[in-house]
Amino acid sequence: MFSYLIRQSARQCSTGTIFGKLPFMKFMRMGDFLTKKEEITDTPPSLYNWRKGLKIERDSMLASENLWLSGSRQLNVFLDIYGLHCPDEELMTDIVLYLADNCVDEKAKRTLKFTWTSLLLAQDNARDGDFNLRYVKNFLIRPNEYFCDSLIKIYESNRFDRQTMLNKLPRDIKDKLEIKYEGKWIKCNVFEYINGLSEDERNGLIAKHGDKWIEFVIEELKQSKKVEERRQNDL
Repeated sequence: MFSYLIRQSARQCSTGTIFGKLPFMKFMRMGDFLTKKEEITDTPPSLYNWRKGLKIERDSMLASENLWLSGSRQLNVFLDIYGLHCPDEELMTDIVLYLADNCVDEKAKRTLKFTWTSLLLAQDNARDGDFNLRYVKNFLIRPNEYFCDSLIKIYESNRFDRQTMLNKLPRDIKDKLEIKYEGKWIKCNVFEYINGLSEDERNGLIAKHGDKWIEFVIEELKQSKKVEERRQNDL
């Protein structure tokens, strides 16, 4: 039976070396799921477990929705371990493609991509209701199990490195990512700017702006972007 998920971000982690309890667990067969909703709530396994109850109620759209929520939540729990947050579906797809190409064995690459495609199909079915419950049961449930367990295998094998991914992702993609820095979620471009500061520069900002120094950097970068956009428009 599933335990509670313990969300433990590794603050400023950039190596993939994680300390503490793994905050997600492997999926079990249908007969092993908990049935009391108060015992686990709003986690990848609980959303999956809710899918079981919905299956009994013959609701393929809601079952599909919870398959999607289960898989996408598992991905964000995985990313949270490394101090990352993915705010949109398009970016999730880019990250899954990176994981498939760089963090699994050759024979698992295609399967990981396929399982994510199945989750996207579940999301579509949650909206459109094109598939019946039999289709959901036979073609969408197992890919979700495989996808979620694949993330655990990547974690356990220590094959994911945050900085390596940031180096490889195109600028327009990684700028959508949010990164945890000193307890705050900041955009990737802000994180990279701060990382590029010397110790003296960082200490100077802290001395001048105190606890608000990160907010000051964010505002300065926003203003710099506006100036650059105006300059480009004037050309």
